[in-house]
Amino acid sequence: MSKAFSVFLQDLQDGRTHSELSAKMAELLDAVRSTGRAGEIVLAIKVLPATRGDVDKVIGKDDVRLKLPAHD
Repeated sequence: MSKAFSVFLQDLQDGRTHSELSAKMAELLDAVRSTGRAGEIVLAIKVLPATRGDVDKVIGKDDVRLKLPAHD
């Protein structure tokens, strides 16, 4: 059975990915408001089988990148 993406994200890396994204989103929103320019968060998720032959179990690995807008 498939998980909803939001549940998968909250479970990823025992919740560390969700916490990191929340903190970076707050930082990004502050920077966008203060500069009036765009920024972005990039999330890449790699999903691997946990063990050979067991297709029901997977491991998720993440890469979170933050691109803050530049000040003048």
